[in-house]
Amino acid sequence: MTKEELKEIFKGIDETKQKVLETMYDDFLFEIEQLEQLKPQLQKIGVPKNKGQAEQKKYLQKEYSDLSQRHDSKIKIMLSQLNKEDTSEADLLLEKLSKIWLITRKLKILG
Repeated sequence: MTKEELKEIFKGIDETKQKVLETMYDDFLFEIEQLEQLKPQLQKIGVPKNKGQAEQKKYLQKEYSDLSQRHDSKIKIMLSQLNKEDTSEADLLLEKLSKIWLITRKLKILG
């Protein structure tokens, strides 16, 4: 997902709301990137074989969990704005965000 795609999705909503949402785009995209980078690190550790790995995995899981919660909050805010406007745009964003959400949930279960 890119900033341009987000702008396109939200182009039909009130200009004031658009400006507020646009302040979230960079963080939203950064969080996606960070979550994607943390996934392989967590998977690589798997079952910790020593105390160092256990501590590293605990740290990474906390980072992932905190980041995921912040990201989920942004998703809820964005969807709430779309639900008040055009539902076709909401459906498009919901489809993309659902894929991201499912991946993050699977990793929380595996973690």
